[in-house]
Amino acid sequence: MTTQLSIKTDPSTKKTAQKKAEAQGLTLTTVINAFLRKYSEGEFEFIFIKKEEPDITLDVLFQSKKIVKQANRIARYLSHHDL
Repeated sequence: MTTQLSIKTDPSTKKTAQKKAEAQGLTLTTVINAFLRKYSEGEFEFIFIKKEEPDITLDVLFQSKKIVKQANRIARYLSHHDL
């Protein structure tokens, strides 16, 4: 047995949530039901946590990998050659 729930929300919030749910193969009803179930079971408290952005960009990360690769080559060279 189910019951119908009516909520008020901003249209853009609904649209964005619906798109995200669909991208994950879910319906908005499934997402809301999962939230209500876990919340009512006390598995989590409702708080906001800021999603942290990484301090490093992909460009810097890939550049770092190149630097490490070059340093390893230099280290191998130096270990085989007396200076």
